[in-house]
Amino acid sequence: MKRHPFLLSGVLLGVLAGCQTSSVLMTTDPRSPVRLHLAATEPLVVAKQILLLPPTGVTDPGVRHGFQQKLFRSAQRYFDAPVQMVTGDSAYAAYLSDSNLTHADGSFNLPEITGIGKLMKVTHVICPTIRDIRPYHPQQINLSITVIHVETGKITANLSGVFDASDPVVQKYFRNYRTKNKTKDSSPNDLRMEMRSPAMFQTFVSEVCCTLLADKLPL
Repeated sequence: MKRHPFLLSGVLLGVLAGCQTSSVLMTTDPRSPVRLHLAATEPLVVAKQILLLPPTGVTDPGVRHGFQQKLFRSAQRYFDAPVQMVTGDSAYAAYLSDSNLTHADGSFNLPEITGIGKLMKVTHVICPTIRDIRPYHPQQINLSITVIHVETGKITANLSGVFDASDPVVQKYFRNYRTKNKTKDSSPNDLRMEMRSPAMFQTFVSEVCCTLLADKLPL
């Protein structure tokens, strides 16, 4: 059973321009920090096993690993299908470099990614990309998350978001998220401190993204 302790406002849903296939428009709002695009030509196949790759586009290994771990924990909370990662000591770890997962133009190397998915015996591969990240306050994360169906080798969904901690709309969603998840002893001052925490902000971004994916896709 999928758990959605904080389904944020419907303005978080939308359409992502520039995806590799024609799109299905969900709902959209110009204020939304997130866009969700579903491929019009690809069936939404129910996931049975999911592989979460490390984020491409970021060179700092600490940021790369830390954000992947936060996405992994959120995916485990919200997705029905089991989620796995390639561990550092795995025989497949050497294949997870940006140069192997992406082409020179930044697009995903779909044959390589689906090949890894088949080796790992999964039905779907989730590929995060961090386009830009400011880890200090006010934090900003510009990312996309691409969902690939292994059997067809096609992109079935792409989520894109720009989360800026200085944006009043993002602050509103953060307050909503923390209000739903805070402890009884939390105070407004605690909330202000949490907003300044890079780890807390990245967890918030991971939770929003995985909640939206789980709500709209058969993951």
